[in-house]
Amino acid sequence: MYERFTHQRCAFYWVPAPGSEEHRLLTPLLGRDILTGETVPQIVPEGLDPASWAAMTETAAHYGVHATLKAPFETKPGVTDDDLRAAGRRIAGRFSPIRTTPLELRYIPAGGGFLALTPEKTDAPLQALERACVSEPDSLRAPIGEADIARRGPLPEAQARYLRTWGYHLVFEFFRFHITLSGSFEDPDLLARSNADILHISPSHHYPTGIITPVSRRYELLAWALKSDSRYIIEDDYDSEFRLMGKPIPSMQSMDFSGKVIYINTFTKSLSSTIRISYMILPEHLLKKYYDTLSFYACTVSNFEQYTLAKFIQEGYFEKHINRMRNIYKNTRNVLLDSIKKSPLSSICSISEEDSGLHFLLKIDTELSDSYLIEKGKEYGLRLFFLSQYYYLPNDASSHTLVINYSGMDTGHAREYVKKLCLLFT
Repeated sequence: MYERFTHQRCAFYWVPAPGSEEHRLLTPLLGRDILTGETVPQIVPEGLDPASWAAMTETAAHYGVHATLKAPFETKPGVTDDDLRAAGRRIAGRFSPIRTTPLELRYIPAGGGFLALTPEKTDAPLQALERACVSEPDSLRAPIGEADIARRGPLPEAQARYLRTWGYHLVFEFFRFHITLSGSFEDPDLLARSNADILHISPSHHYPTGIITPVSRRYELLAWALKSDSRYIIEDDYDSEFRLMGKPIPSMQSMDFSGKVIYINTFTKSLSSTIRISYMILPEHLLKKYYDTLSFYACTVSNFEQYTLAKFIQEGYFEKHINRMRNIYKNTRNVLLDSIKKSPLSSICSISEEDSGLHFLLKIDTELSDSYLIEKGKEYGLRLFFLSQYYYLPNDASSHTLVINYSGMDTGHAREYVKKLCLLFT
């Protein structure tokens, strides 16, 4: 279909046919039917809450499910609706129905960044359709004005040439068929004000707060990184293997298609603290710089240990180990939580945990200071760590909140630990 915005401006879109499988499956993602304008119950992708998804899709829902094949352009004087429809029919008549590879949710970095559904692999028939939609009706397009060219700002040479030739810069090799699902992401205010270029985060399970970064926030951070060539995100995925319930949220590195995420992980948590082996996944464009500046660095881990670990992984033992340890940690955590809920502590505490990682937070209702409790706890054989100890600046909200790490406990130790906490606090 094409849509005329004013008497001079129009665009060519793909939209799902009435009653089609595409219309039935895709419409609930936005919660609005493009064909009728009616609101429909919205389906929320895994990892997002309904309120966040509704806010993210509000702009896209206004337009409904569609994919742009020729971006909005001004028509030449004298061009009519019949001329535009005839151009669309000529193109449609030359193409058979196109079956794409499965669609997947992706972050598209253009224009500040947005979410869209795209085919898993590049579809040659779709690319051919887009080329036809860009080139064949172009005789109906008025030349792009200098003000519109300037509004795009500096562009790579090829895109600048396409902008002048075809009226839009993201065409041909820069185009990928996509169904837009969100508006553009804005810079996170705090980060924007900080003038920071590097962000070091643990989105799978932050230490010490235990927070799992929502998918919407991850895309916001990726959008922030795209605002400058010097910005990068270091994703520290230190205990991502230990999600105890539900499916893991994809890493930010797997969501990044612009080379802005540096991924690091370690085997210290997953295997043993004595195995000091870590690894890093660099964006491809940083590899040469890494070799140029750090090629002199000698790895301190013996080759024997590295080859042993590689063999351990290749033969499937690492995966079996992780599954076994995940069950052990889950059991210990459940005993620990159950003991707290059945103890006198239950009336003066609240628990904050995300079914992930090897620690959770225990907020205690007490007037005693954290420093006093740390010293008093030693009398009961307790080594206590409070959330307040991890803040650089004083933070009242972090007071009286214990960071409970159960990686070194078994079920017996867990029950004994809770008994000692009861003696301290009740």
